[in-house]
Amino acid sequence: MRITTTSQYAALAGLFLMYSGAFAGDVKVFPVKGIEVGKYQTYQWMPVRIVTKQGILEDDDVIAPEIRKAVNRELQSKGYKEIAEEGQLQVRCVGLSVASNQLEGYLVGWGWATGWGWAPTTTTAVSRINWQGTVALALFDPTLKQIVWSGYASEALNPNEIDKTINKATTRLFKKLPVRK
Repeated sequence: MRITTTSQYAALAGLFLMYSGAFAGDVKVFPVKGIEVGKYQTYQWMPVRIVTKQGILEDDDVIAPEIRKAVNRELQSKGYKEIAEEGQLQVRCVGLSVASNQLEGYLVGWGWATGWGWAPTTTTAVSRINWQGTVALALFDPTLKQIVWSGYASEALNPNEIDKTINKATTRLFKKLPVRK
């Protein structure tokens, strides 16, 4: 089965949306069991995607460079080397620059309705808020065609202090990434 770049970003976005109801300054990482991330030597960037009110922007001029700079600093401090093409890892990143509501589904209650018998009587929408400023990041192995390490940080994209907040968030996010061997 061939996995497309779109479906890989969809998986990352799914991780992002699933965990983006994070509390203030929350950081979570998800290493993949059985994969030694420290064995990789090189990485390359895929387009940084930012969710805005206008839609999804790839490699915007304001937020993407700050994310790249902060992530590069952390990865290079762990011994990983950035290359332009054919990296052993691909860095995939999605950021949320605005808060948005997400509909999760509907709960339908069943009860006795006069003249109908047992029927759906109540419907409740289940939703969550995806918090502004959350960044989800994944290290993807193109050979294995799977994510080998991922995580997210909330309160990472404060538009007034983007360099300060993204640096603090990436430092905390990469604290548990193994040093390259």
